[in-house]
Amino acid sequence: MRKYYTIPADPSTSLPRRSRVPALLLLIVLAALSPWLYEEGMVVHSQWRTLMGTYTVARTPRLDSLREWYRSSDQSMRSGLSSLFHGGEWNPALTVPIGIAWAGVMAAVFLRKVR
Repeated sequence: MRKYYTIPADPSTSLPRRSRVPALLLLIVLAALSPWLYEEGMVVHSQWRTLMGTYTVARTPRLDSLREWYRSSDQSMRSGLSSLFHGGEWNPALTVPIGIAWAGVMAAVFLRKVR
């Protein structure tokens, strides 16, 4: 005889139902990303066909707009940051102590996180 006897058809012992929210969220994310994934598949297919001997060019308007947005934001970020960092003169008497202080602060932060 078992120590804890249960009836197999007892409704109190049934497992709770799993939530459908993660599956729904995954479906929404895949639906949102599907145009870009499709265009990436077109690029891979055209590269494969080119490798096999038939030169093909895939038309990818969404990927082209995404790349153009990245390129323009990268250029504006570089110009803004370069003017910020290249505005003054190099002063090693101030830079070395700031570097040592920064290394000390980072060491304290990392040592605090370990404990």
